[in-house]
Amino acid sequence: MRTEMKAFAACCLALTLSFFNLNTFAQSPGTVSSPSSGEVYDPWKTTDKQWNRALERPAAEDRVLKKGLLAPSEQDRTDHAAFLKGSFTGLIRLLPYERANERLIRGGGAYYSFHFISHEYGRGSDIGLSRPVIITFGSVPQKWLDGIHDSLAVGFAGADYGMLTNLGNVPLDEITAKDPRAHFLAKYEPPRDQTKARCERRRFVVGETIDGLVYKNALPVQVGATYLLRSIVYDESDVLVALRVARQDDDGSVIIAWKLLREFARRKLDNVNAKSKCSDPIVTKSP
Repeated sequence: MRTEMKAFAACCLALTLSFFNLNTFAQSPGTVSSPSSGEVYDPWKTTDKQWNRALERPAAEDRVLKKGLLAPSEQDRTDHAAFLKGSFTGLIRLLPYERANERLIRGGGAYYSFHFISHEYGRGSDIGLSRPVIITFGSVPQKWLDGIHDSLAVGFAGADYGMLTNLGNVPLDEITAKDPRAHFLAKYEPPRDQTKARCERRRFVVGETIDGLVYKNALPVQVGATYLLRSIVYDESDVLVALRVARQDDDGSVIIAWKLLREFARRKLDNVNAKSKCSDPIVTKSP
């Protein structure tokens, strides 16, 4: 075993690169109308594309693209036709970052905003696809690559953060904001203090188990699994979404069916409080 490890170190360099830390930026803030707490609205009908662009927000796409590199296949659309008749639903393709093309769209198609209905990366992106890049010099035993997975992630800039949980093979249609499994995410109150927000961000980078469910900012891609996502982008958006990984192509891109469960009022982030410290984590137990 020791000989194998020495040989491995000499002939192979394996780098797992997370693109989420390489693409952080903040756009200038603007004034946008926000729904009252708990209100769900239809963003692809109420968002004015030119108005968004003037405020440096991404222009809304069709909720199901039919042409181009980011479009799900015709078979994908057919398979999800009944689901897409429901309110606040969509079907997207996320590209792995090494295949992403920045000339196509900012972020290369690896990100998506459920608030803006857009693949364009920016302040408001709620989910991203991270595919590890393995650079090798020589052969690498497969057992050394076990445990390296494509991941879905949330929270990409500043104090913005979120969490995902994997519910397993659960029908997406049956998930609502009132589902007991969504209780923690639906009742979670993000802190307004910047220091505490960053503490919460670190909390979910590490991950925490609450009422039997694991919550993290990034989880492995599992085809056929349904996830719950809460994405908090301060001064922009705060959404609760159920999503299901329908399939994954050979190139690593994933097809995701999603349903907006709830959109919360935008959260304002207060200035840094020098005396503020990380305290006990926020926990909301199921009734």
